[in-house]
Amino acid sequence: TLKLYLILINIILSVFNVYVNAQDILGCGGFVKSHISMDFSKVEVKLFTKQGSLREKTDCAPNGYYFLPLYDKGEYILKIFPPPGWSFEPNTVTLNVDGKTDLCSLGKDINFIFKGFGITGQVDVKGQAQGARGVDIELYTDGADTRHTVTNDAGAFYFTPVFPGKYIVKAKHARWSFAKSEVAVTVTSGNTELPAKSLVVDGFDVQGLVNTEHTLIPYIYINILSDVQVESVKGCLKDAVPNFKSPKYLCNVKLEADGKFNIKALPPGSYDLVPHYHNNNNKAQYTFSPALQTITVKRSSVVAAQTFEITGVTVFGNVLTAPNGKGLKNAEIIVNDKLITKTDDNGQYILKDFTPGAYEIKIHAEGTKFTPQHIEVSLKSPIIHDIFAEEFKVCGQVVSNDKHAVSIYKADNTNKLIIYTEVPNGDWCQYLKPGKYNAEVIVDDLQKSEGLQFFPVVQSIEVVQAPVSGIVFSQLKAEVSGAIDCSSVNCKSQNVYLRMLNNDGSYSGMDFKTVAKNGKYIFENVVPGSYEISIRPGVLCYDKTQQYITVTKEKHNVPTFIHTGYSVTFDSSHKTKMTYTKDKYQNTITLEAGESKICVKHEGLYAMTFDSCHTYATGLTFNTDTKKAVKITALTHANGISITSPVKVHDLYISIKVDAQAEQKVMLNDKHVRKDGNMYVYSYTLQVSANSFVYIQPLSEELLFEPKHIEFVGGYDCKDLAADAFKARVGKVVEGQVTPAIEGVKITIEGADLLLVTETDKHGRYKVGPIDGSISYKLKAEKDSFIFQESNGNFKAHKLCDITVNVLDSELGTPLHGVLLSLSGGEGYRKNMLSNQNGAEVFGSLMPGEYYLRAVMKEYVFEPASTKVQVKEGQSVKLEIRGKRTAFSAFGIVTSLNGEPTPNVELEAAGLDECSHYNEEATTEINGIFRIRGLQPKCSYVVRVKSGDEFNKHIDRWTPKEIPIKVMYKDVQDLKIIVFHPITQMDITVHVQSANIEHYKSLKVKLYRDSAMDAPLYSIKLDNPNFHKNGRNPGLRVMFPRISMDGKSYSVQLESTLSSSQYKYNTAPVQFLAQTSFKHINLEFNATTKVSEQDLNQTSMLALPMIILVSVVFFNQQKVSDVLQIIADKLSSLQLKQTSSQYGVQQNTIVDHREIEQIVQNINAVKKKPKPKKI
Repeated sequence: TLKLYLILINIILSVFNVYVNAQDILGCGGFVKSHISMDFSKVEVKLFTKQGSLREKTDCAPNGYYFLPLYDKGEYILKIFPPPGWSFEPNTVTLNVDGKTDLCSLGKDINFIFKGFGITGQVDVKGQAQGARGVDIELYTDGADTRHTVTNDAGAFYFTPVFPGKYIVKAKHARWSFAKSEVAVTVTSGNTELPAKSLVVDGFDVQGLVNTEHTLIPYIYINILSDVQVESVKGCLKDAVPNFKSPKYLCNVKLEADGKFNIKALPPGSYDLVPHYHNNNNKAQYTFSPALQTITVKRSSVVAAQTFEITGVTVFGNVLTAPNGKGLKNAEIIVNDKLITKTDDNGQYILKDFTPGAYEIKIHAEGTKFTPQHIEVSLKSPIIHDIFAEEFKVCGQVVSNDKHAVSIYKADNTNKLIIYTEVPNGDWCQYLKPGKYNAEVIVDDLQKSEGLQFFPVVQSIEVVQAPVSGIVFSQLKAEVSGAIDCSSVNCKSQNVYLRMLNNDGSYSGMDFKTVAKNGKYIFENVVPGSYEISIRPGVLCYDKTQQYITVTKEKHNVPTFIHTGYSVTFDSSHKTKMTYTKDKYQNTITLEAGESKICVKHEGLYAMTFDSCHTYATGLTFNTDTKKAVKITALTHANGISITSPVKVHDLYISIKVDAQAEQKVMLNDKHVRKDGNMYVYSYTLQVSANSFVYIQPLSEELLFEPKHIEFVGGYDCKDLAADAFKARVGKVVEGQVTPAIEGVKITIEGADLLLVTETDKHGRYKVGPIDGSISYKLKAEKDSFIFQESNGNFKAHKLCDITVNVLDSELGTPLHGVLLSLSGGEGYRKNMLSNQNGAEVFGSLMPGEYYLRAVMKEYVFEPASTKVQVKEGQSVKLEIRGKRTAFSAFGIVTSLNGEPTPNVELEAAGLDECSHYNEEATTEINGIFRIRGLQPKCSYVVRVKSGDEFNKHIDRWTPKEIPIKVMYKDVQDLKIIVFHPITQMDITVHVQSANIEHYKSLKVKLYRDSAMDAPLYSIKLDNPNFHKNGRNPGLRVMFPRISMDGKSYSVQLESTLSSSQYKYNTAPVQFLAQTSFKHINLEFNATTKVSEQDLNQTSMLALPMIILVSVVFFNQQKVSDVLQIIADKLSSLQLKQTSSQYGVQQNTIVDHREIEQIVQNINAVKKKPKPKKI
C-alpha cells in the first residue's frame, strides 16, 4: 500500500541519507505524480533557456522520477510534455539556478501533479426549456475533497481537471427543491458530459410580506391555491387551516416573526395567495387587503409584488367573577359609554371589526361591582384581557332587637369598617373585595360587665367569586372538658392549662389551671372563642402537649392527651442512623448532629447500634432514668475512592497505606463496579480517622491512571470523594513479530515523553506495555546489515542489496567518467551519482525490489538508455552501460585586457548554414574557462559573447567579436576572448604654478562637490619644493583619489595661509562635470605684497607682461587643459602599447590590434605618482 511504501522510504532516507551525494551533481529532478495508476514513461520533461532554447530533455522512469543534469548556472524554464488530454500542475516552472539557493541547487524535488480531465452538465428546470442559474454543484468521490462550482445563466456547469474514476455530481440550492439532485458519473479519458435531465429542479421558493407595522403577529397563515392539481409542492403544510375552505387549496405556510412568509418549493405555474389568521388560544380575526394575490413561478425564486395590509381586527373578551373563575352571565358591555352587547352564558362577548385604538369598557351586573377598563386594541395583541369583578355584596345579621355596630376588617390589617344593623331585624350588608375578613359585633365594657357577649366573638368571612350572606352573631357560655390517657402513675394528677387566644394567635388574658382527677378535667363558664389547652409533661412523652379549640357550643369536648413513652436526650458528634433495642422491641431513628431528644416506648436499659458512614464504639447503651444527655462520638469516617474506566477489567487493585500501618492491597470486583453510560465506575469506601495520612495507588495490567496516585489527610466527616477521582484509560500493549524470525533485533518505541527499548526473542517476537494509547509514537527496528519494513507493529526484515554500474565508451572500450547515473524505485526512492574515474559507481544499501536506472551525459547516447533492475534480497547486481559520442565541445577562456580571468560571461555557439537551427550556450567559470557542449559534427558555428540588454551587463565590449569554428569528430580547443569592463571612476590631476617658490608651502588644494561646498571631499597640502637649488620653477602636480563618474558638478580650489592683510591674491574655484574618465586642471597662485601707491607705479610696468600672460591662460583654461590632456594621453598610449606586447595571442584566436589600440586610447591611463598627503 501507499502507506507501506511511504514508511519504507522514510526508513531508507533516515538510514542511508539519500540526497545528492558529495560529488555535487547540479541538476533538476523530481517526480511526476498521480493518484491513479498511469504509464509515466509517456511523459517527457524538458529544460529550456530563458530565451527558449532546448538545453536538456528526458522521459520519466515508470515510477515517475526524472532528473536533468545542468552544466551551467543561469535562468531556465522547466516544462512537462504529457500525452494530449493529460493535465498537470504546474505546467511550467521558472528557475534561476545560482548553485546555492534555488530548488535545483538545494536538491529539492520539483514535482508535477496530474490533474485529470473534465466533467460538464446542466441543471434543468421541470417543465422549462432553459436551465436553472446559480445552483451550487458539488463533485466528490471516496477519499477526496469535495469540489464546488455554480451554474451559469443557462444552468450549465463544468469541473476541470478531474482524475479518471467514479464520481457523484450533486446539485444544491439553499432555497430550491430538486427532483434529481445527484448523479453518478465515470470518467475514463477525455471530457465527460452528463445526459440531459440528470439534474432537475422541480420547485422554487416564493417569498412575500404581510405589513404588521413592525409588530410580531403569530398565527397568520398564507394559503396557496391553484387551478390545477400540483404534485411536487414541498415545504408547506397540506392540512388546511381551521375555518378556511377552498376547492383550489394546495397547502399553507405560517408567517415568520418579521412579517415575511416563505414557500419553500413551488413548481413553475400560476398560484393564488390568501392570508388567514387562526389561533387556538385566541379567537381574534384580521381583515386583509388585498384578500388574494396571484403569482407566477418560472425558473427562479419569486417575491410577491404586493404587501398584504391588515385593515381591521375582531376581538373576543370574557367577564369573570375572578381569575380562573366562572363567566358572568348577562353582564352589560358598555364601550365608550355606549351599550354594545351582553355576555353569553359563559361570560363571553364579541367586539366586531374594530380598528386599532384605545377604548373604555364598563361592566354592569347584579350584586357585583366592576372598575372601568381602558383597553388598547392593537395588531400585536388582538386580545382583550379577561375582566374580573372588583367587589361582591356581603350580608349578615346580629340576633338582637337593638341596633349594634358590626366591625369588618382584614385579618392582616388593623383598619376596620364599621356598619350598623337595621332595627328590629338586625340585618346589615356591605360590598367587599375578594379576600379574607373578620367580622365582630362591637361590645363596650359596660355591656361586657353585664355579661353581654355575642357568639362567635369573631366570624371569618371569605369573599371569593360571589356575594356572601348568612353571617349571624348570637349570645353563648360553654363548658370545656377532656381526659389524659397515661400508663404512668405520675400523670394521673397532671395539671391542665387553658388560655384564650386572640385572632392573631397570641394569648389574651390570664391562664386558667385545673388538676386532672383520674385523668379527667373540666373548665366551666367558658365564653365562645379560641383557646389553647396544654399540659407540661416533664420526662414523659405524649402524642401532643397542647391543643387548639374553638368554643362555639354549650358543651365542648377536648380530644384526649395520650401518653406515648419516655424522653431521652442524645448529644451526637455527627448525623447518624441509630437502632435501639430492648428485649424484643427495636426501633430505628436518625439523630442529627448536636443535642436531640427522642421518646422511647418502655422504661429501662436499651442497646444502641449504628448504620452510618461513620464507625462508633461497640456495646453502647442508654437508660430512660438518665437525666444527662447520652454522648455518641464517631471514631472514623468514610472516604470514597472512585475510578472511572472505559472498559471493565478483572485485575484492578488499589494499594492503601494509612500512616505507619502495613500496606493493604484490595481487589475491586463486580460488587464494586457500576455502569454509568459508556463508562464503568469502580468505587471503594475506606474508613479513616481524623488527621490520618492516606496514600492510594490503583494498579492494573490493562489500564493507565491519571493521577497515578492520590494522598490525603483524614477529616472530621465523611466524604463521597476523598480526593480527585482516578480516570483510567486503556493502555496500549505494543507487540509484534519480525519476519523472518530474527533474535536480538532492537525495537524502539519513541514519542512525546516516551522512550522504550526492547529486543526480539528467538522467535522474533517482542512485547512492550501498556503505554498511553493517546500518545503518538514511532516504531523502529534496528540490526546491523538489515533494513526493516514496518506494518501495524510487525516488521519485515530485508537483507541489504547493491547495484554496481560500469560505464564504457562503446568505440574505445575505455571507462567514461562523469556520467550521471540516476537510480529510482519504489515510491519516492531516488539517488543520483556520477561515474568515477574508472567509469564505475555502486548503489548500496538497497531494499529488495524493482529499480530503474538511467545514464545521462550530454554528447553521449547510452545503450541501454534506461534499464529495469529486479533486485532480490541480499543480491549484488552488476550492470554494464555503453555510451556513444554523438556531439562535441568547444573549450576556451575569457580574460580581461590584463590577462585576469573573467567569470560569469555568457557565450553562445550559433550554427551556420544548414546547421543554423542549432544553438548552444555556456557560462565561464571562476577561472574564466568555458565549455560549450553539444556541438554537432560537420557543422560550422560562430562562438561569441551574448549581447543584448539582458546579458553580460558587467561587460562593455570584447574582441574578437566572434570566432568561427568547424566541428568535426573532436573537441575544439584554445579559444580566447578579451573583454573590457565599463569605466565607472574618474581620475583628477591638478598642476599648481606659484610665482613665488616660497608660497608653495602655504597652499592647499581642495576638491568639493558643488552640492556641499562647506565640506571638501579631499584636501591636499603642498610641500616646499627644492626648486631653488637649480633655479627652475616648473610647478607642482597633485593627483586626487578617484571619484565616481556620476555626471555631477565638482570644483577644485586653492587655499593659502598667507595673511590677506599683507598679501593680495585670488583663489577662484574651477568647476567641471564628472562625466569623463580623466580631468586635468591648471591652477596659478600669484600673491603680491600690499605696498604704497608710489611703489606700485614703479613696478607696474615690469608686472604688466606677466599679468597679460596669466590673463591669457586664465581666459583659455579649457584649451590649455585640452592640450595638456592630449599630451598625457599620448604618453599613456605609448606605455599601454609596450604593456600589451607582453601578452601572447594563441594561434586559434583572431585579435584585432587596431581595435584594442582604439579602445585603449579612449581610456585615459594615469601614470603612477607620489601619493599626496590627505588633510
